[in-house]
Amino acid sequence: MPMNRHLLLAALWLCPLPAAAQNTSDTKAAANALFDQGKRLIAAGDVDGACAKFEASMQLLDQLGVRLNVADCHERQGRTATAWAEFSEAASQADRRGDSRVAYARQRAEALEPRLTRLAISMPPASRPPGLVVRRDNVVVPGEAFGTPLPVDPGSHTITASATGDQTWSTRIEARKPGEVITIEIPRLTAMPRSAEPDPRRPRRRLGLGVGAGGIGLVGVSIALGLEARSKWGSVGAHCDANHVCDAEGVSINHRARLYGNAGTVVAGVGVAALITGAVLYVTAPAARSVIEHARVEVDGGSSVQVGFAGRF
Repeated sequence: MPMNRHLLLAALWLCPLPAAAQNTSDTKAAANALFDQGKRLIAAGDVDGACAKFEASMQLLDQLGVRLNVADCHERQGRTATAWAEFSEAASQADRRGDSRVAYARQRAEALEPRLTRLAISMPPASRPPGLVVRRDNVVVPGEAFGTPLPVDPGSHTITASATGDQTWSTRIEARKPGEVITIEIPRLTAMPRSAEPDPRRPRRRLGLGVGAGGIGLVGVSIALGLEARSKWGSVGAHCDANHVCDAEGVSINHRARLYGNAGTVVAGVGVAALITGAVLYVTAPAARSVIEHARVEVDGGSSVQVGFAGRF
């Protein structure tokens, strides 16, 4: 019985191996098929199509022969810096493995090196703001690489520099001449324009001006009511005797005059209260608390008026 258990465990451990071997075999078969298609496309003169097949093959399985063909294809495309890097990596791989193709890879890399176009990006340390990020196309250029001529493929390249709180700087260069060294110095970045801080007093001052303007209007209305009351009082004499006994018309005029006078007094009190409130709001802006909590106008039924305020100043 113990022997059977050991045999069963051994069988369970060995079962996954065929599946793993099958996956590896399938991957290699797919990589080889893509490589063969690339070779046919190269023979037919379709360099771009061949490069795509070689790249797909190498993504599936990184083989030295495929890498060499990818590098050769990129050189045919004119991507000299990319091809040089790939031949150099192929030479390193061959050297580690003791592969005889190391000499071929080195020869191809050395032949490309004098033709490389190089780009040196620099920025004085004193001009580098915190959070500086420099990119060549979509590749971040580390600060340690500043000032070092680095190989780039021929063509257009965009260099950008950005930092927190600063405007982004950008320039475009054309790398065309084999063996040329292009130097780009990034200038000091310009700070972003800061928007003006909103004046916290403005809303309250606007309110104060509005309340004050309303108070001026009410005072104007009170003056008009007072003048009307005075006119009524002036005309009542014709309807009253020396003892101030008036006929029906005189009584009516007297009553209207008193109404105009009382209304004018009340409106004047409210207008004055509004003027004072508006002035206090304007002067004390931007105080957060209420300055005038309560304003009151009291009329005693006659011609007198009392205006009162309660609040914190």
